[in-house]
Amino acid sequence: MLLLREQGKLGLDDPIGRYVDGLHKDLAGARIAELLSHGAGITRDGADSGQFQDLRPYLSREQLMAELSRPQPLEPGLQLKYSNHGYGLLGLMIEQVTGSAYADWMARNVIAPAGWSGYSLAPLFV
Repeated sequence: MLLLREQGKLGLDDPIGRYVDGLHKDLAGARIAELLSHGAGITRDGADSGQFQDLRPYLSREQLMAELSRPQPLEPGLQLKYSNHGYGLLGLMIEQVTGSAYADWMARNVIAPAGWSGYSLAPLFV
């Protein structure tokens, strides 16, 4: 996020709805900084917490967007609430801002410059 901010492609106070369509109206107003700090009020990872408890795989893009189109547990900025869905949403935003698949962008701009080899983010957002 900070690299994209340095490149002038986003601001940490920007609402996520500026970059990702189809979100619940309250969630669309959450700021990028709130998502990064788990302060956007988003559910952790679904009603059953299945991803967190390894009961099911992470959601597809379509499944994640379906959950993010619903009302969330808290208003943005109200309190901290850990959220895998929030970070999934940030991944969708990266794709929108860069025009590149999340895994590809991360590999080129984070993993390779850090000198990590043999590390893969695939498959994400299948």
